[in-house]
Amino acid sequence: MTVIKPGQTIQTTGDNPVGIWRPSFTVVKDKLFVIGGGGVGNITNDLRVLSLNDMRWEKIQTVKGTVPGKRYGHTATLWDNFIIVFGGCNEFNEYVNDVYMFDIPKQTWFQPDIKGIVPARYLHSASVYNNKLFIYSGFAKNTEVTYVLDELSVLDLKSFIWSKYHNIPARYNHSATLVGHKMYIYGGKDENGNAISDLYVVVLNTPPYTPDLVLDSCKNMELLKSPHFCEYIHGKLLVFGRYATTNNSNQRFMYGLWKLDLDTLERTREECNAVFDIGVWNYFTTITENTKNNDEQQVSSNNLLFLGNTDSIRPKMYDHFRDALVINSESLGLYDMPSLVQVPCEFSRLSNNSDLSDFVVVSSNSSE
Repeated sequence: MTVIKPGQTIQTTGDNPVGIWRPSFTVVKDKLFVIGGGGVGNITNDLRVLSLNDMRWEKIQTVKGTVPGKRYGHTATLWDNFIIVFGGCNEFNEYVNDVYMFDIPKQTWFQPDIKGIVPARYLHSASVYNNKLFIYSGFAKNTEVTYVLDELSVLDLKSFIWSKYHNIPARYNHSATLVGHKMYIYGGKDENGNAISDLYVVVLNTPPYTPDLVLDSCKNMELLKSPHFCEYIHGKLLVFGRYATTNNSNQRFMYGLWKLDLDTLERTREECNAVFDIGVWNYFTTITENTKNNDEQQVSSNNLLFLGNTDSIRPKMYDHFRDALVINSESLGLYDMPSLVQVPCEFSRLSNNSDLSDFVVVSSNSSE
């Protein structure tokens, strides 16, 4: 991320994904893979990659294999060297339940031989844990009505067999954040279309994967307009999106970034909203930058990446993801702590530096 200074907005370059909405985003090392997306008369199955080193877009046109159909509101999840695409809404306004996999090193699409069937849907969430793809809820429809699924669908990525678990809180436009063996389900809308701000956790070690309520209402995290984005960093769940605020009976929408401590369940809103005052911001994730310290040891640091558009006037076919903004995680009190192995080494360097010593320890034989 050498081309962006924290707190400064820059324009990305290259073949930007103009005029689309609700594509899927997948971070793979120093690249952001963007698949599909929809707009007014413009639903696509394009595959684009944003290099996080130079913030340049590239449309991948030399892929091999069977390319997934056009769609938006789908999910794309990283598993080993593959990106797994599931569901979404196609150009005929139909929800789909197909599974496609993209082999990243070989640049090849293929469809695995799936056993079983699950409902077609969009605006669902997806997480991968222990070689299983967990698809939580989503918006579905039949010949008569649209409805919200109360189902957790699980695809075994070794046998490619679907299994289903019912009686989960129905959600769409929510987020699913994987933290170790736990999946946190936050916000979205319920079966009545009401915006909600509760938090559930699903333990993914063993079925039946029953969701447990962590917070029935994140009161200090105002209800967000969908969609929102969640990321986990250093024990905190970061939530970003637009929220409604009322002043003198006038309602307006603002962007907000909240930090939820998963140990204490304390919630705070970060005081960085001024950077979002201009334009619209349509995607948020965390990125890792690897550097070397003075001792040539590799050090990792995390930053927050936002994509949007800072133009004051945005025509119908404008680029939702043209501009990039980075916020340093340490400015929010989120620090990368050294491992337990590194700590004694760091302290030994301090103790051997006389300029940093407050006192000297001498052994009984005065030899050291």
